Amino acid sequence: MSTKPSAVATDAVTGRQAGVVSFVLNGEEVTTDATPTQRLSGVLREQFSCLDVKIGCNAGDCGACTVLVDDAAVCACLTATGQVAGKRVDSVSGLTLS
Repeated sequence: MSTKPSAVATDAVTGRQAGVVSFVLNGEEVTTDATPTQRLSGVLREQFSCLDVKIGCNAGDCGACTVLVDDAAVCACLTATGQVAGKRVDSVSGLTLS
């Protein structure tokens, strides 16, 4: 099964870029219809109730929104949702002790 996003189209009502982005969030495969340019921090909080991803500065300065994308720490407020297509995203709640 492919986790690549589908072709990007424009929403007829809003005129915004529309698409489907699939990724693995805390071990679970998820799909969102958020625009690929939407901030990952907002999508995680609003669509997936991932409230451990905090929104502090929205500028990448405070680190409150840090998540791991394929084991690399990134600021979710500076990451477009389309950038995580087909990747693994782990928030603090997805981290477990081995």
